Amino acid sequence: MRRGVALAAGIAGVVGSLSGVSAAQATQLRPGPAVCPAGVGSKATCYTGQDANGAYYAIAVPEHWNGSLVVHAHGGPDLGEGSDPERSIDDLDRWSVMVDEGYAWAGSSYRRGRFSVFTFRDIVHNRLGDRNPFSNKGVRYSGSHDDKALDAGVERFSADPDARRDLSYDSDLTGRVSMPVLTMHAIDDPTAFIEHEAAYRASREGAHRESNLVQTFTGESEHSALSDSEYANSIAALAGWVRTGRRPTPQSVASSCASFDRTYGTGCFYDSDFRPSRYASRVLPRPGGLSWPAMTVSQEEAWSRINGVGIAP
Repeated sequence: MRRGVALAAGIAGVVGSLSGVSAAQATQLRPGPAVCPAGVGSKATCYTGQDANGAYYAIAVPEHWNGSLVVHAHGGPDLGEGSDPERSIDDLDRWSVMVDEGYAWAGSSYRRGRFSVFTFRDIVHNRLGDRNPFSNKGVRYSGSHDDKALDAGVERFSADPDARRDLSYDSDLTGRVSMPVLTMHAIDDPTAFIEHEAAYRASREGAHRESNLVQTFTGESEHSALSDSEYANSIAALAGWVRTGRRPTPQSVASSCASFDRTYGTGCFYDSDFRPSRYASRVLPRPGGLSWPAMTVSQEEAWSRINGVGIAP
């Protein structure tokens, strides 16, 4: 009971702090009971709600809770106009293995949608007040039947320095992460290509924080529906690292998967010898685009002192 009260208090605190609302408003926004998705069923008590900014969320507390909470943030907004109330429930259903393993779950959708549809227009016109953060000066275009004519005919434009700073401050990573991070990524991911992992490691190395990073790769071709055996194994490896301070390796993570596969039977596909190629091998870098992290810690600290820096919520 005490742990259940602690979890409820913690979730209430998250709702209040992330929404920037008062304690009284947070009480009004408290989650309500909900029917758990099919993958969870009667194994947990579920709640749903919507925060003050309009984002829908779902919470699940397993009957046999292990005392830990998984906070889930999906990779990108939906294509609809606003926040999708079904997204957070669908995510809970998709990764219900976390509840099976005894973890409580709190996952949120984005408060607005459509960002993926008109990315350039949305950033320039709606988020940066008609200021352009992009440049194609010095970019060479190729792949046509006449690249010379293509390059000569492309309109060139320069970035507004303040707009580029605001976009970088809002979205780029410094790599300054002190807590343990364990990643799992399908080598043939059709949505987020695997070389992103090389850029992330380079960002951590640039900030001298690579010692708290373990990256694992699997021989799968899905983006967010990998093996339940692997999900259960990876979260256990991360939890053990946090609890004991003993850092796992890609090899140790791969070798421990078999015990979870005896429960879930969905297979273990880790490739502990795989290393992704450089990000620039997949995306031709713009001028000056070979340095990681894309925003240094000193840049972030300097920019943070500028009133109104970044993109407004």
